[in-house]
Amino acid sequence: MGHQAREALDELNGERFPGLEVRLPSEAKWERACRAGSETATWLGDLEVLGERSAPLLHEIAWYGGNSGDGYDLDQGRDSSGWKEKQFPHQKAGTRRVSLKKPNPRGLYDMLGNVWVCRQDAFQRPPQREVGP
Repeated sequence: MGHQAREALDELNGERFPGLEVRLPSEAKWERACRAGSETATWLGDLEVLGERSAPLLHEIAWYGGNSGDGYDLDQGRDSSGWKEKQFPHQKAGTRRVSLKKPNPRGLYDMLGNVWVCRQDAFQRPPQREVGP
């Protein structure tokens, strides 16, 4: 997944829009955007975990193991029948379309939960070294 993000950015910055300099956010910037100015674990408040897959506060703002099967009706889901301590009972779970949960105060959706986060710091390229005599 990370190499695909890097390739897409290289194409955007180099071939399509030279000089644009689009980049992935750093981990710190992602977290700042995710929390939307709050000092708590989420922008809604601190997270209380009640079981292995039960964190009720997340239900309003994120898809995660405890609720990702709630009302899930797609064919390509994952068998979740053996998952313990789910917030909602379900037999199949999976990822969801963007923006089905509440956005944070900055209008950003799906910053937590079933999301693959590609960050700049995870894909930093080492500096190029000159090769020669």
